[in-house]
Amino acid sequence: MPLELTAPFFEIGPKNYLSRKELLELAAAAATVAAACDVSVIITPPILDLETVKAREPELWVFAQGMDLAGPGPSTGALLPEALAQVGADGVLLNHPERAISDDDVAAGIGRARGCGLLSMVWAADENQAPKLASYGPDIVVCEPRRLIGAAAHADRPWIPRVRKAVAEAAPHALVMHGGGIADSSDVLHVMTQGADGTRCTSAIVHASDGSAIARSLIHAVRLGWDQRIAQLPA
Repeated sequence: MPLELTAPFFEIGPKNYLSRKELLELAAAAATVAAACDVSVIITPPILDLETVKAREPELWVFAQGMDLAGPGPSTGALLPEALAQVGADGVLLNHPERAISDDDVAAGIGRARGCGLLSMVWAADENQAPKLASYGPDIVVCEPRRLIGAAAHADRPWIPRVRKAVAEAAPHALVMHGGGIADSSDVLHVMTQGADGTRCTSAIVHASDGSAIARSLIHAVRLGWDQRIAQLPA
């Protein structure tokens, strides 16, 4: 595992769609193509599968789907960052639209995660929210308009260069992911060539007859899109 997560990167978000067997098959396929393409791959398994996935595929970046802000003590049922770190998590998602929290809790969550050695990936609903949340110091900012989540519209995303600039001004170290409606390699190429450090996918992978094949093609496209953009930068 490298010392820090670097671009280009891709996140697989299986949510709770897959059995453990299916999840491990997907993780194995992702790890193989990640190494071949030199792409950092994040996978966000259900909490009960997190330790197993990390043990099987240590080269993947394994993030928890969420966490609670409670500290060690009488917090029954709370999911603590300390516990996530102890079972091998590399990071945690914060403010996903299906697990939204307040801006204050985002800031607190980033601090709690960092204090336990976890990276943080924070969701922003639009280009206005992205730099604000970036100013709290996450490692990754995800700009994913809610109208694109679960869609397969091959949407144009004219905000990508603007978000990249705004986030860089607020938090120069933060990586920027753009997602929502990523259905195939053409979507990945569009997002990456427009300026994203990474992208992500759920629906096109978990609903496919061969999700591993889809994941492999999308990870390949991340590398291709990244290389095309880098080649176009001024010398």
